[in-house]
Amino acid sequence: SALGTQCSQTTHSDGTTPLYITQNGSSMATPVVSGAAALTRQLLREGYGISAPRADLIKAVLLNGADDLGQPNTNLTLLFDYERQLFPGHSFVYTFDVSGGSGLDATLAWNDREASSNSNQSASTLVNDLDLIITSPDGTTYLGNNFVSGFSEQGGSPDRLNNVERIRLPSAQSGIWTIEIGHAGGFLQDFS
Repeated sequence: SALGTQCSQTTHSDGTTPLYITQNGSSMATPVVSGAAALTRQLLREGYGISAPRADLIKAVLLNGADDLGQPNTNLTLLFDYERQLFPGHSFVYTFDVSGGSGLDATLAWNDREASSNSNQSASTLVNDLDLIITSPDGTTYLGNNFVSGFSEQGGSPDRLNNVERIRLPSAQSGIWTIEIGHAGGFLQDFS
């Protein structure tokens, strides 16, 4: 069960029961993430003018904005695109001029279509397979979800299993970086 500790001197009318407590532990994981998702949705609506943010955008913001317990207090600039759709075999390329001296963290998320009821139910099945690819100014290529000790490593193989892909670099060299979102197969797919 979740343990609670008093975080305020305010009590109920009995004078001893705390009005507010903090709780932790695995029992609190769902309520904490649900609250964070609700606050993220509110931020996207009120702060960015998106009237109905999709679940993939909320998921990408939550994942990309989470504090790394190994490197807390990371200050991130939020850039996102959630209004595009990709056809199979096509891609979008974004370019950014990075001043260097800080890390680079990118997240791609999409709500994949349901697989066929005849597919192998014991195996993960992506219907639409998107890929996150980042190229540095010197031509080094990073593929989504290719991590070693929490950071992306160059090269590797495209992730054919997950509908979230991340690239995390501890430092980014100055210059023009490209972020490519590719569609390896399936149907028309939106993404964030």
